[in-house]
Amino acid sequence: MNRNSLLLVAPLLLIIPACRTMESSAAIGRIVSSSPLPTSELDGWFQITGARGKNNVTAGAGFLHKTDLVRLDGQDAVYCDGIRLTDGYATLSRRTPGQTYQFEFRRATESITVSVAAIDEIQVLSPSASAELSRHSPTTVTWTAKQGNTVDAQLFANCAITDAKSDDVGTVTLPAFLPVGDDGSPQVDGGPQVAANAPCDGSVWLRRYHCEVPKTTLASTRAQAEEDDSITVRVVQ
Repeated sequence: MNRNSLLLVAPLLLIIPACRTMESSAAIGRIVSSSPLPTSELDGWFQITGARGKNNVTAGAGFLHKTDLVRLDGQDAVYCDGIRLTDGYATLSRRTPGQTYQFEFRRATESITVSVAAIDEIQVLSPSASAELSRHSPTTVTWTAKQGNTVDAQLFANCAITDAKSDDVGTVTLPAFLPVGDDGSPQVDGGPQVAANAPCDGSVWLRRYHCEVPKTTLASTRAQAEEDDSITVRVVQ
């Protein structure tokens, strides 16, 4: 797969689990051109992604036709706040929460406008940076709550991966990670997992997101804002 294909696929893989609206990414098939396809047969997503402390955000957009990825061609193009997206992306200045970014999907005979409202940044309040976390124990992650959003949390390291999802209530508990061999059990879904030996360095990561489903002439439309933060931790046995 070439660089442009990766740029096209990557945002779709990110949006699918978050908005929980498109089919599994495993079902994505070919890459097809947009120009011969009617607007009413395209599923579109429009996303703003920010990270704590950054002055800029990334605007992203993409389309599916059934299970095929759509590459814009001809006169088809997406703009956000007047800036044309290149390979599905553009960098914009951060706006304050509640202000909107305006996406526009331009075609030869029509134009579709989709608004995405900026949301609050998120910060990992606990555990603290460089904390030692036992992979055999649950980990409580906290942040400042902002109602109306959803938050994904994850501990990610070579020796432990565990995650959880929560309403934006300010706290979530990541389940313990049980490596294969610690209890002699075989590897099964939801059970002991293969991993490197502890200790190892890793990160605790939070993603806040808010998804809307506006009505447009597309087959379906997803508008999402998300904010990320992460800290480095030490994972021990």
